[in-house]
Amino acid sequence: MTNRDQSEIRNAPFTTLNLSDFTAPFSALRELILWPKKLHHFSYSDTDGGTNGWDTATFGTLLTLHKETLQSIKFVSLCAWNSSRNCIDVSDYPTLHSITMPAWDMNCTPEEAASKLLSPRLESFTWSFCLIAQTSSVLEDFTESRANWLRRFITLAINQKSTLRKVHIELSPNDWSPSLVMATEDSYVYPVDRMDWIAAEFAPHGVSVTHDEDDRTREEINETIENIRWRRAVTS
Repeated sequence: MTNRDQSEIRNAPFTTLNLSDFTAPFSALRELILWPKKLHHFSYSDTDGGTNGWDTATFGTLLTLHKETLQSIKFVSLCAWNSSRNCIDVSDYPTLHSITMPAWDMNCTPEEAASKLLSPRLESFTWSFCLIAQTSSVLEDFTESRANWLRRFITLAINQKSTLRKVHIELSPNDWSPSLVMATEDSYVYPVDRMDWIAAEFAPHGVSVTHDEDDRTREEINETIENIRWRRAVTS
C-alpha cells in the first residue's frame, strides 16, 4: 500500500472504514485513511487497549482530511497508558452527528471534552467502557466521579445550546461483583442507579441518557447486596 501511485490517493470509492488491531506503521494508517475520496463513517478498536501509543488525537490529524464529509466516528477499547493522552478535536466537523469515545482514553476535563467534541451537528455521544481483551466491562467502573464528569459534560452541552440529544453509556450491567468493602458501606450505590439518576436529571432538558439493559430486578440487586453484607458480618 505504501508504494501506491499518488493518483490513487483520495480516489477509492468506499465511504466506510472500520479498523481493528491495526499493526502496520503510522505511515500506512495515514495512506489508508487518505485512500477514499470521501469518508462518511470511521471506526477503530484495539484488543490490547492501544499499546501502539495512538490516542484519539493521533487520528484527528488524519481524519481532519475528511472532516467535511464524516458523519460518525467510533473509538473503542483504547486505554490511557500514560498521562499524555490527548482528545481528538472534531469541533469544526460540519456534518458529524455521532461520536463514540473510549472512557479509558479520555484524560481530559468535561470542559475540554465539550470544547473538542461538540461539533455543530453532533446529536449522539457514546461513552464506551468496553475493553475487548476482557470478557466484559466491570459495572463498578462507573464511579461517582465518572458520573459527575458525565453530568458536567451534558450540562455544558445544554448551556452551549449544542445539538446533543442522545448520550449512551456503553457498559454491560451483566458483570457486577461488588467487593465486600464496597457493598458493606452504607453509602454504596448500585452503578446503574447513577446512570438512571443522570437520565432523569437531563430528560426535561431534551437529552436522552441511556445505558445497556439490566436484567436484574430491584429485589435481586438488594438480595445480592444483603448476602454480601451477611457474609462479611459472619466472617469478621
